[in-house]
Amino acid sequence: MNPFPPIITEATAGNRARCRRYQSESYATQMTQQTTFLPQFFPRLQSRSPRRQLSTRRKPRASALPATQTAFRSLFADSQQSTVLTPQNVQICLIDHVSSHNASGHAVLLGWLRHFGCTLCKKQASDWKSILPQLRQHGPINVALVGCGTPAQARDFREEIGWTDHLFTDPDRRTYKALGFKAGLLTTFNLPALGKMVNSFREGNPQTWSRIPKDPFQQGGTILIDKHGVVRMCHAEHFAGDHLAKERLIAEVSKLTTE
Repeated sequence: MNPFPPIITEATAGNRARCRRYQSESYATQMTQQTTFLPQFFPRLQSRSPRRQLSTRRKPRASALPATQTAFRSLFADSQQSTVLTPQNVQICLIDHVSSHNASGHAVLLGWLRHFGCTLCKKQASDWKSILPQLRQHGPINVALVGCGTPAQARDFREEIGWTDHLFTDPDRRTYKALGFKAGLLTTFNLPALGKMVNSFREGNPQTWSRIPKDPFQQGGTILIDKHGVVRMCHAEHFAGDHLAKERLIAEVSKLTTE
């Protein structure tokens, strides 16, 4: 005896019949033949090329600075691009500065600061000042810093740090642009840079707000030139405070006497 009402029984029997129809080979063949109209009405479905997969491999970024074994003079299109000012507001050419010291048999170490109010730049200048005797143990070398600001700001910076070697300023950032140094908000405010700033503050290097330029997001770098005027080491800072360690600087300068 069927416990279900007649309506439910008939509906169940109909569903079973349709299922058997769907499973039959003749029905599958019939449905395949009926779908052959699709390419006629939708030609794009037939001619569409396979979707191109996006590569997750990052292309290597071109170096901002030129390779080593390059003449320092060739880094600039002309001498005007290497023009800077002294703290006394005297215009000089960095190419001529390097050439004059090379003529005396001196290597040259150049460091570009962010600006004269930066806590990180004060730390960099203090670090360089502390290793000057060690650098000169490996032979005659001229050390110079290039900042971004007015000659008056350069004078204040020199007095605050007690810097006695060459100091220049590049208000128009011609040398920064010619050398391809990085700049931008994200190169200044990021986790590595903030960590460097905190450590610099702890070491007693305050930020001098009156010396900060209108665009304070410029980054610096370091170039070492041997006595023949050839670039032997170059470093472009990727973020604020991305300075070369003191040990690295000493090691790079020591190579000039062993080669």
